[in-house]
Amino acid sequence: MKRKNISITGAEENFFCPFFYIINSFLKLLGNFMDNQLVMIKHVSIVLALVTITSFVYPDEFDIPDGYYDPSEGLFGIELKTALYEIINDHDSQSNSSLWTHFQSTDVKTNSKVWDMYSDIPNGTPPYEFTFVTDQCGNYSQEGDCYNREHSWPSSWFDDNYPMKTDLFHVYPTDGYVNNRRANYPFGEVGTSTWVSENGSKVGSCSYPDCDGTVFEPIDDYKGDFARTYFYMSTRYFGEDSGWDENQMVDGAELKPLAVNLLMVWHESDPVSEKELNRNEAVFEIQGNRNPYIDHPEYVDRVWRAATINVVSLVNWNMVGLPLAVDDPSYQTIFPSSVGGTLYSYNSAYIPETELIQGNGYWLRFQEAGSVQITGVETDQLHILLTEGWNMISGISSAINVSNIIDPEDLILPNSIYGFETNYYSVNSIEPGKGYWVRSDGTGEIIITVPASRE
Repeated sequence: MKRKNISITGAEENFFCPFFYIINSFLKLLGNFMDNQLVMIKHVSIVLALVTITSFVYPDEFDIPDGYYDPSEGLFGIELKTALYEIINDHDSQSNSSLWTHFQSTDVKTNSKVWDMYSDIPNGTPPYEFTFVTDQCGNYSQEGDCYNREHSWPSSWFDDNYPMKTDLFHVYPTDGYVNNRRANYPFGEVGTSTWVSENGSKVGSCSYPDCDGTVFEPIDDYKGDFARTYFYMSTRYFGEDSGWDENQMVDGAELKPLAVNLLMVWHESDPVSEKELNRNEAVFEIQGNRNPYIDHPEYVDRVWRAATINVVSLVNWNMVGLPLAVDDPSYQTIFPSSVGGTLYSYNSAYIPETELIQGNGYWLRFQEAGSVQITGVETDQLHILLTEGWNMISGISSAINVSNIIDPEDLILPNSIYGFETNYYSVNSIEPGKGYWVRSDGTGEIIITVPASRE
């Protein structure tokens, strides 16, 4: 898909001055009246990469206790992580020997065998399966000999301390030999493998960007399980990690950017499964706490992709947009100092609105100059449908040079992207929280996204 280079040098007077005259005349009248004519609302197709704010809906048997997550409602970032820590900390610590018994309820297959993510082949035939108690390690010399207790967050990283050593949300029954080959290597994506298990788990050199050294890569079907395990550990032991190790993935219980980026990809590509739901319930019965990232997968974005953006407004009319995914997109919530009843989108005519949609641009009036801080989840990509003629659009959560707008159909006419701050001006970049006029040569899709070099 090619990227269209757009040169913004100034307005072409012959075609644009009439447009300015029409808009400026309209703005003078807009404060006094608005035609109540019904018009068709412009359809904008928007794909929000990694950021949709929704609630996870479970079958009745997986009901979360009433009020369990109430203290976390409406929060983002460090405030949400802190609230979740307060909810799930002080769980009932288990003895090391009791884990063998607990596995029989937390990690049991429908055929009563051990659910070992290092040997299982979902929707296929595993090379071997373990029987509880009978196949408990013991000694091993090869795969399939016995199962033991795998600390997916290596216990050496927290100096073998309790209660994390026996926290069932990160301790799993796995093949003893595979567990030994994994050692205390961090999770990662393997480029050149030095060893591969019978179910496809790998040890080898890391191929993920900015990652080096030896890593362990589980199979795709269980990457989300381990990602949500790590998000849990980082939250449960938030502030309780004195003396924990630092490496390229973690600093104590804090996930470094490399780990966050990798684990979020795993989290998104392998969604919460029924296996995880059942395990979450079983561990809750034993420990008295839950993994919030299984109950609410959207919390991953809300904690690790949260952002606050400051949007400046001028006196009178402003062109605005919604730069983040938020819980309440009402303009009176987003821009509380704006004048009521003055939010308008555009589709050949002006349309009164009450909520903002990401990717759309809007007119909004303010009686005084000021600024507002918008908090939500970062958006790093928008697919926006343009129609022939003038369109009002907005961008993503970071500034994007107009030369990086992906326009595969060459829809955007040269020198036709404009912002407004008292007067119109040609733009070199699409700024978060602002709206823009874009003139299109036809109907089709453009993509505003973070350039690959910045991802």
